[in-house]
Amino acid sequence: MFDKVIVSSDEHFKNFFPIVSCGWRKFFPEVRIAAAFVTDRSEDDPVVDKIRGLYDEVKLFPPVQGIPTKNVAKMVRFLYASEMGDEVCTIEDVDTIPLQVKFFADRTAQRNEGHLLAVGQEVYRETAHHENFPVSTITGEGYTFKKLFNPNNEPYLSLFEYWETLPDEKGATICSEIFSDEGLISQLTKVNKPSFIQHIERGVTPSEDWIDRSNWKFDLEKLKSGGYVICNFMRPFESYFPVFKDVIEFIVGEGNANSEELILE
Repeated sequence: MFDKVIVSSDEHFKNFFPIVSCGWRKFFPEVRIAAAFVTDRSEDDPVVDKIRGLYDEVKLFPPVQGIPTKNVAKMVRFLYASEMGDEVCTIEDVDTIPLQVKFFADRTAQRNEGHLLAVGQEVYRETAHHENFPVSTITGEGYTFKKLFNPNNEPYLSLFEYWETLPDEKGATICSEIFSDEGLISQLTKVNKPSFIQHIERGVTPSEDWIDRSNWKFDLEKLKSGGYVICNFMRPFESYFPVFKDVIEFIVGEGNANSEELILE
């Protein structure tokens, strides 16, 4: 399956860190959870301390001049994974939590050793983005991430300078407000021509099996019985906190949807 789950955020979406930690702890208590945080805060900042209290590992990454911090945050999770050697890491979005074990366990159990698992490329089939694949649940050993994202062991800032030269199929670079990490990954696969990416299908129907921000409605009994696989929250977390009450209580326990504990500041 996997040893570690890695999520990342900048300052704008950091308030997802607590509920994401609770979600992974609930369903995968044996897995280490790691947070990559793009910030100017110091290591002893109170917010950083709170995050450290929730995660097994926290690494701070500095912003990069000229690049929106949200774009830096999308990419640092892959750099973090690239440092993990033989550990098997899975990547998830910071606004997403698991709602059951089976989906993630079944998908990641199909991965072949030494391969980077990509789940759900079929969602782009017959579109202009057919070479892309979703970031959610990309899984592999740290060294497989390194082979794709930093094969030449480039310094942090040098990597971002290089990525600026790789526009996606829309012409957007990492400096753009419409940057897509999926698009950049597609460009990296063209450059590095990896033979170790393993594609599998999701095997679920998001409109039926996910609780999604694009259409926030769900069956509470289905949620409680484990019928949904993933929740994609609306953003930012603090703005919609009351709307999330039932999902939050499913994760942390009834009556425990406490904003003072689940919102960093």
